[in-house]
Amino acid sequence: MIIKILFFVFMIEFFYHMTTGKKSPFVFERPLSMLFSANVQAFLATAEGGTVRAAAMALGLTQSAVTTRIQNLELELNTTLFLRSRSGMALTDAGHALLLYARQILESQGEVLARLRELPQAGDTRLKIQGPSSLMRSRLAPQLAKLNQSHPQMLVTLIIDDGDQGLEALKASTCDIAVLREHHTPLACDSKRLKPEVYEMFIPKHWSNLPWQDVVLKQRFIDFDHRDHLTLDWLSNNALHSATRDSRHYANNSDVMLTLVASGLGYALLTKEFVASSRYGAFVQTAKGAPNHIIKWAAAWYPRPHASALWKDVLKALK
Repeated sequence: MIIKILFFVFMIEFFYHMTTGKKSPFVFERPLSMLFSANVQAFLATAEGGTVRAAAMALGLTQSAVTTRIQNLELELNTTLFLRSRSGMALTDAGHALLLYARQILESQGEVLARLRELPQAGDTRLKIQGPSSLMRSRLAPQLAKLNQSHPQMLVTLIIDDGDQGLEALKASTCDIAVLREHHTPLACDSKRLKPEVYEMFIPKHWSNLPWQDVVLKQRFIDFDHRDHLTLDWLSNNALHSATRDSRHYANNSDVMLTLVASGLGYALLTKEFVASSRYGAFVQTAKGAPNHIIKWAAAWYPRPHASALWKDVLKALK
């Protein structure tokens, strides 16, 4: 029964979108899913947050509004989804079952919307690509600008992602193409290998007389954030010891990272192409003799069996 109700909710949202070209007025702009009703979104937010208060904050609603939507959903399904207590909201067996099927729909949302976007559209076509700043600046942006000359209807949204969040973005359908590390490409997606990037050790120019080994041993390095393992992998792959590996600097923007290097705050692994395109490139240099670090990238997307000419040309342009 739960499966049928959830599928019914899903299909209502689907056909509303297909017939009107708009999102359902009952769906909030949340990353949970654009394909779920407001009641199901309230259920998901509560299940994830553990309390009505957490769900209300996530959805931008009052607690009473969230409670009402959960109660309405329970009435629709004729079952109890949560056990209420002072410590929070615990899922019942029915609640766990509904959460399981809802997550399955969330997992397939990116693929569903990719198929919908194959349908012929009049006017402009927006293309959303997510990937690292180095590739975006040195390769993808120039390639897409050139392609736009033959496809003037193409509108481009480039999403800078130096935190390896591309796979989640694909699943949530917040991008059409994600640039991922080659070994992270999921089997459910089509993909294309891109030219590998060569990362080099960059230091401020006034460190030019320091042996690179001493820099690694004594100076701090700069990464994107705490999830960024690029420099740590480089150290491990080359059996390098760093006394500062547990006290690195963070800058979640490659331009800012390069600025910090230029000011002498530390060293960083960057690509020559990116450094050459930055105005701060004149204030840094590669560390002579230091080993490189190679990253293999791939562009990934959900299959489009009836791809448009624009889509095919975009994939050809990615290198």
